[in-house]
Amino acid sequence: MTPTDLHTLRIDLKGAARLGLPEALDWALEGLQTWPEVAANQPLAPKTIDQLLSLGKILASPRVSAAYLHGLSKHGLAAYRALAAGAWATRLGEGDAAAQAPLTRLAGDPRPDVRTAVEKALAEADALPPDRLASLIQRWLQSGPGVSPRAQEVALRLLPALGQKRPALALALLREAALPTALEPAVGEALSALAAAGQSEAVLALLEAWAHSAEPHLTAIVRALRGSWARRHRPRALAILDALEARHPASRALRRARQFLTS
Repeated sequence: MTPTDLHTLRIDLKGAARLGLPEALDWALEGLQTWPEVAANQPLAPKTIDQLLSLGKILASPRVSAAYLHGLSKHGLAAYRALAAGAWATRLGEGDAAAQAPLTRLAGDPRPDVRTAVEKALAEADALPPDRLASLIQRWLQSGPGVSPRAQEVALRLLPALGQKRPALALALLREAALPTALEPAVGEALSALAAAGQSEAVLALLEAWAHSAEPHLTAIVRALRGSWARRHRPRALAILDALEARHPASRALRRARQFLTS
């Protein structure tokens, strides 16, 4: 069977979404299973994720019931769960607070490609107000009941998107979060992106405080200082490394960070 092209899928899905009938929606989505990548439940390529998210926006139609979207969110094929992420992110942007719970579950999905779909859907949702995105990020960073540690990582990856509009708020959320050591690389990446977005002074102040604290978050600091932004603040960045090397003289990661800053 020849895979159904995206244009045909979009037309079929738009028609089904206008009706809102589960049978019509199921029929339209059957075309997805002609895609080998989808039918075999293989890891989804970035291009495929983008295509699925574009289809998911169609399913955000008010005629499509929440019950139907919940079913997609729990589908055995990852592509359908990515599709649901696009729909729920669009609904959240339109003010549907009930979208937070399914997005939280999808952000904790075992499949990395589904979690990437959640991240992209939220980061690229034009109608999603920064405060609404910040509220969701804060919920995930706090890792309360029903929030997977995987959702914390998604929240960290979303901070740069929030930082493009509200950099100070994004940094405040990160500063207040209690994060496990396993997520320190993602913390460092988020800090580097926020520094590059205009928050370098605040990021440096936080890194300096960490460097002299009982819990220095060494991996996060090293990852943050290996961003190109840090070279514009070389004296302070090197002073942070000095403080850390006094306590961790054998750290290869610190040596590599120094080489990066001085090269």
